[in-house]
Amino acid sequence: MRHWKYLLHLSKRTWHSYTARPLSEADVALVRDLLLPSEFELWNQFGVEDKSHSFVVWKRFVERAPNSSIPQQRCALLHDIGKIAVHLSTTQRVIATFVGPRTTKYRTYHDHENLGLQMLEKHSDKETVTLLGALYRYEESLDNIAFDDNDHSKDIALIIALSDADNV
Repeated sequence: MRHWKYLLHLSKRTWHSYTARPLSEADVALVRDLLLPSEFELWNQFGVEDKSHSFVVWKRFVERAPNSSIPQQRCALLHDIGKIAVHLSTTQRVIATFVGPRTTKYRTYHDHENLGLQMLEKHSDKETVTLLGALYRYEESLDNIAFDDNDHSKDIALIIALSDADNV
């Protein structure tokens, strides 16, 4: 069953990428107000489809966690920021997803979460980076969550809400 859900998610994500439109000026202003200036500079390097995706994930997250903090909301906007280092088209991303990390570019795509954390360590606050790290570990092993006391385990509900917002 999980396999079909994953294929459905990929189909929706691919369709959204091919049909994405630029965000309105008001939407970009909301993002600018939420992010730190250096985070916004990174976010602004996204293509139209990734900006649209991050904004949709942020909106879904805020619906699921209306009392979330600003750093938690930043996680929703920045969860795929490592993809700015990849430079793959939507079609190439789909291929990379199915064939795995067989080439240098595809390996980079599959490692976008670690790349994003490295970028954000230089451009973000500690709480945002820590929460994103916890999210990535949660998504890596849904059945085997292990958080330590310094790792925002108290935010597990928010981490799950963010993961759900990205996987609709």
